[in-house]
Amino acid sequence: MDWYAFARAAVAVVLLSAAAAKLASGGSTRPFLAALGVPDGLAGPVSAALPAAEAVCAVLLLAGSGLWAVLPAAALTVGFAGVLGWAAQAGISEGCRCFGAVDASRTPAAAGLLRALVLAAVTVALAVAAPSARWALPAPALLTGALAGWVYIGLFAMGGQVWMFERERAVRKPRLVPTEEPI
Repeated sequence: MDWYAFARAAVAVVLLSAAAAKLASGGSTRPFLAALGVPDGLAGPVSAALPAAEAVCAVLLLAGSGLWAVLPAAALTVGFAGVLGWAAQAGISEGCRCFGAVDASRTPAAAGLLRALVLAAVTVALAVAAPSARWALPAPALLTGALAGWVYIGLFAMGGQVWMFERERAVRKPRLVPTEEPI
């Protein structure tokens, strides 16, 4: 199977899913944007522009394979990774909610960063390997790439939940304090 077509389909599904999730959850990224220090007047337009940008990048990935089709997705995902890296470094505890309700609000920025780094690496590889002209996505590559995209989203969503559960469990763990008994 053609890895390039497979990866294009997988990234397109991830971006379309993220866009749809953001639209369905209506401004799910606003708390993260506020935690980043984005002013309220700008958070609304940015929150609305993100799913549109993701959808456009996904359509470009599905429509063509030249550099013009993959470079916007590479720029977007590298930008996401940069913002999430900065948020993790700054100690921002608000989750990005990049996938709307699928992302827990308390999922650490580091979990979103790991997901973004994987996606950015794939899109940069697509941009580096972009052929001059190859248009069609063969059905097997489209189907398996789509499945891989959904598995990617599901694994990171479950991983975020496990991470959050373990963190809360560590906080709630009862501490045993030795008692002094009279001798």
